[in-house]
Amino acid sequence: MQPGQAIEPPSIKINPNYNPFKESKPSSQEVNQSLEILKEATDSFPEPETNLNAPSTNQNWGGILAATAKENYFQLDNKYIITSFNSSLFIIDQHRAHQQVLYEQFLASQNDKKSATQKLIFPIQIELSASDYQLSLELISTMKEIGFDVVITNAYITMKRLEEKARKNGIHKIIKYDSSIMTDSGGYQVLEYGEVDVKPPTMAKFEMDIMTDFAIPLDKPTGFGLSKKQAKEYVDHTLKVCKTTIKNKKNNGQIWIGPIQGSEHPELVKRSTNELINMGYQMLALGSPVEFMESYEYKLLAEMIIAAKKNIPTSIPLHLFGAGHPLTIPLAVALGCDTFDSASYMLYAKHDRVITEDGTRRLEELEYFPFDCEVSSRYKPKELLAMKKEERTDQIALFNLYSIKAEVDRVKQAIREGRLWEYTMKKARAHPKLFETIDVILNNTKFLQDGTPKFKEKAIFLFGPEDQYRPEIRRYHEYVKKFRTKKKIGVITKDPMIKPVFTSYDYKKLRRKFKDADLVQFCNYNPFLGIIPIEISDVFPASHYVMSRKEFE
Repeated sequence: MQPGQAIEPPSIKINPNYNPFKESKPSSQEVNQSLEILKEATDSFPEPETNLNAPSTNQNWGGILAATAKENYFQLDNKYIITSFNSSLFIIDQHRAHQQVLYEQFLASQNDKKSATQKLIFPIQIELSASDYQLSLELISTMKEIGFDVVITNAYITMKRLEEKARKNGIHKIIKYDSSIMTDSGGYQVLEYGEVDVKPPTMAKFEMDIMTDFAIPLDKPTGFGLSKKQAKEYVDHTLKVCKTTIKNKKNNGQIWIGPIQGSEHPELVKRSTNELINMGYQMLALGSPVEFMESYEYKLLAEMIIAAKKNIPTSIPLHLFGAGHPLTIPLAVALGCDTFDSASYMLYAKHDRVITEDGTRRLEELEYFPFDCEVSSRYKPKELLAMKKEERTDQIALFNLYSIKAEVDRVKQAIREGRLWEYTMKKARAHPKLFETIDVILNNTKFLQDGTPKFKEKAIFLFGPEDQYRPEIRRYHEYVKKFRTKKKIGVITKDPMIKPVFTSYDYKKLRRKFKDADLVQFCNYNPFLGIIPIEISDVFPASHYVMSRKEFE
């Protein structure tokens, strides 16, 4: 190199459109040869730390290639296969290559009509390992201590594991819980796997034999995304099962819960609800919300709840399957759900995910726990990460239970203070998809009025445009529409600082400006409440609100 000569880095020419796997469709023989190459590459080379993990300054890449030239390929870091072809060097991601080979093999078998199929053997091993099952049993006593009075367990899994013992001793002794127990009959397994190897009458008899307190027929959940035609078939099947089950039930004190199906088809939800009520079910449950939540379709979930709740008498409680998460609990309660369940505390714990007030967090992301409980008072997030997997799962599951119970208590307190609307609106802003549910609430405030007290001890808070639709405001609008006056003169003033307005000095001063003030209809105006006649300005909530000082259009 000459002095002052510029140093140019070497260039590498590549064809970005070239894919070694898609040049041509491989034959079955070529696929098998590729599998053999991958297998040999995996088995024939030593572990990377013995020959390839030396410092980079000591690695002689030319020597490595020369040493492996006879075999034409070698493995790097247990992840990549390096080989040559037509004077070109290929670096192949072993995992992705394996996926591609299996995919091509699958296509070849499909074309040859020789693909092998096998039914899944449900669910016991797949759904819950022995350690997880034992952990759940250990946590049941803790659940009661935390404040959960009713637990739900799976009658299908119980039948598969402990059928005779459960029939003999009953479900309460099996899970060592002396309070109320609800059993899911296997609907979740049907939703996940398509079917179960138990018939509905057999499952119903088993639930009666084990003396569960709240029993559910073996339904066929509609899930999310089915066509209306297919959803109708599932609804028809579930209603047929429910009719047979309620007809053959024993008068043993059990409460049978009718599962409402129909998913995102409101007319099917309505029909399912009405027919279950006519059959005589004392409690109903809205099925298939889990898939809505997993898809973040909270708006559809809210619409499904409304479609069912509008047709349910107030004397019949509504249960919401799988929605016991802090994000959805306020929404579910505000729309009229009475109970809900969820296995999220354990499912998240198995993946090191922590349930918080406004979502879920990965344990490694947390520097601090968001609130104090038995777990967070003893451990920091990093200390949990250092634990063995089983012990860590136990502690995270316990923390998640406390988190869910804390949310239930927050909702109860909001109801007690008359602030459920404010709390639900606040929680709706925790996620953009959850925020979409506000439209559903605003479009159904007439329906929500029935469950809203006419008078409250505390003032309501008015923040933004959506609050003009809250049930208390809409009810007051109806009062104003019914108000009648014979006075010929109307005077409207701005929203007063002193309420009720007729007790204020400004109002008395205004009256003195008129020769005969009794002939004048005095009103004041509020951006949310509208026109407020002075005669009903002390009726809730005309004088019982706190409004932000903001200019509203």
